[in-house]
Amino acid sequence: PRIQELLTGTNSFEQVSAGIRNCVKYNLDVKVNITLTRQNVSSLMPTVKLLQRLGVKCVKISFVEPKGRARRNFTEFVPKFTEVIPLIERVLNTGLSGMVITLDGFPYCQIRKYLEHTDDLQAEQILYMSEADEAVYYPTDYGAREKTDKCMICSLADKCPGVYSYYLRAYGDNELTPVRQLVSNSMLFERIGRIKGDICEKLVRSDENRSLVLKGKANYLYRTNTTDFNIQIIRN
Repeated sequence: PRIQELLTGTNSFEQVSAGIRNCVKYNLDVKVNITLTRQNVSSLMPTVKLLQRLGVKCVKISFVEPKGRARRNFTEFVPKFTEVIPLIERVLNTGLSGMVITLDGFPYCQIRKYLEHTDDLQAEQILYMSEADEAVYYPTDYGAREKTDKCMICSLADKCPGVYSYYLRAYGDNELTPVRQLVSNSMLFERIGRIKGDICEKLVRSDENRSLVLKGKANYLYRTNTTDFNIQIIRN
């Protein structure tokens, strides 16, 4: 209760717990998000076990996004990935019966062994959302994230959303460990369909989504779905 009150600024622990119990009682789909900060990271396992006792079936563990109070007091609230990952691994390897644990906010190189647990709005195909006080819907995104030179040699770079920009400015990228997988020396392009228009004069890369247009008696769109090559390699 003390940590929850510290982070939220409210005396609402019992109220939240009662709300969860009621939702579970009436068979509602309950998914609880735990935003990891320096204040609560050491109590991650007890928190997950508490939620299990309350009947929660799905828990999402999110790395704190450096904005608002977390940005103004960065080192007070934002831990390093290397401090957090061992505790997350402990939760994932405990084998909590009947619970689904998902992860969000982490660069993929840090959770490479647990990518099947990745969960975010776009992964759930939630492309637009609106807060309670907003009158319109906005496209979802990954927040202010970016990639470093290390990411350009990582085989997970295409799918990874990157690292929060303010995190990189504060802590740097020393924790990033690019995943280096052996790549094949060719890639298979499959024909998607015919494109109307002028005949191409040469092979053209049409976008960053592994598509190209091939010259012939007609223009045809081809695409490769290989994961052996990241976008940077294809560009070059």
